[in-house]
Amino acid sequence: MLMFSLVFVVIGVSYSLADVASSVSGLQELMKTEKALIKHLERYLNFQEVEVEFLERKVQQLKSEHKKYEEDKNKYLDNPINQFRLIRRLTSEWSKWEKYLSEEVGDVFLKKTSVLKQNYLFPEYPKDLNDAVSGIRRLQDTYKLNIKSFANGEIDGTQYDSKLSSEDCVDIGLVLVLTGNIHLSDVWFEVSIDKFIDHPENKIIGHTIERCYQFAILSKSLQDDLEGAVSIADTLLAINPSLTEVVESREDYIKQIGELKKKGVPLQKRSSPIKPSTFLKYEAGCRGEYPAKSTKLNCFLNLKNMTPFKVEQVHSNPEIVIVHDFISDTEIEILKSIAKPLLTRATIFNVDKRAGIAGNDRTSQYAWFEENDHSLIPILNRRIGGMTELSMRFAEKIQVMNYGLGGHYSTHYDYFDPPRNKESFKNLQYEFGNRIATVLVYMNDIEQGGSTVFPELQIAVQPEKGSAVFWYNLKTNGDGDTRTLHAACPVLYGSKWGNIAFD
Repeated sequence: MLMFSLVFVVIGVSYSLADVASSVSGLQELMKTEKALIKHLERYLNFQEVEVEFLERKVQQLKSEHKKYEEDKNKYLDNPINQFRLIRRLTSEWSKWEKYLSEEVGDVFLKKTSVLKQNYLFPEYPKDLNDAVSGIRRLQDTYKLNIKSFANGEIDGTQYDSKLSSEDCVDIGLVLVLTGNIHLSDVWFEVSIDKFIDHPENKIIGHTIERCYQFAILSKSLQDDLEGAVSIADTLLAINPSLTEVVESREDYIKQIGELKKKGVPLQKRSSPIKPSTFLKYEAGCRGEYPAKSTKLNCFLNLKNMTPFKVEQVHSNPEIVIVHDFISDTEIEILKSIAKPLLTRATIFNVDKRAGIAGNDRTSQYAWFEENDHSLIPILNRRIGGMTELSMRFAEKIQVMNYGLGGHYSTHYDYFDPPRNKESFKNLQYEFGNRIATVLVYMNDIEQGGSTVFPELQIAVQPEKGSAVFWYNLKTNGDGDTRTLHAACPVLYGSKWGNIAFD
């Protein structure tokens, strides 16, 4: 249990103002931060107190990453491996280099670092690292990724040039252990062993092969996989037999195994958490496992404003349609440009508390726009009204969203679901009304993942740049239509931009 206590000190709990993992737009700002840090580190290459070869190697590694970024910024940050490594470099890894250089150089380094932190966006450690690992976990769990392949750059069958390091894998495993996802952690420690390279700066960041093995043993024991823990301990002790703590732990595990066998208790690894059936349907849709359904494509002309719409019906009852070429590339770029400086962590409205609450069920950032915020907003509202034939007089503000690492929105209804406090719900309906319909506009194509799925209908819509999805949330009697339960699947590879209007 000593190892676990040490981990908890390192990866404790804190709160972040940045929330950088929830938006790719925020990650672009982090690249600017790291570029400034490279210049900061280069100042100390001539200091006699610093072991120059370590620092030179680090600077060259960072420059290599930024060269890839400058060659194609969007492509670089579309990759979840690059997204995670960037956040980890500026949290877990930077904290260790900061400690080393402050000890070697002193106050000069700390003062200049303090100035940088006032002028650039820095992620909060450990909160933003924990959020990044949560995104990786979501991808691992939802898409049933082969972690060894993923760590080597293969994402759902496609090979990319970015890879995770042994240190990256250890940090992912540690956060998974501490956030209650122990059942997903052992494979990360095992991969960290496979990927371990004994390079000089390991002593600065405290990374050793023994450390990888010890955390793998810990993960197995916490899952009651005592035989697995003994097997890994045997391998480690063959490398380094002087590890007293490992010897003692191994003996304890063998003793526990003997006692269980004596009682006739089967040796079983703790099972993974059981997921609700609706959630399993949602994940199946994200993986493209829904049966193929025929769709009907037609065009119609809105006679009120003579606007043509190209409509594809993907479900008839309740009706769900895709409107192709709903918004132009120019309009999309305008929306992105006005939204980027205003993006904040997306929340879910809580009817009882009458406030938006941030949480793991929705991981993205958004900005809201009224008609007088930009000349494009009333144009879009008129177009939505023309397409839906609904009045936009009482529509909510248009919401522009950007998803980050493993960004998603778990299963939900867009209408306000009656809470335990019925009176609160009546007051809310009187004050705001309910959401009759939803128009979800896709502002970019996504290479992998990011579908909108309707688990009860077994319908999945893959984002297509410029298209919009429209459906009614309420039945004709005003009750919520439970069949419209839907979700935004985690973005596996790419960045997802969208805007949404509720009427």
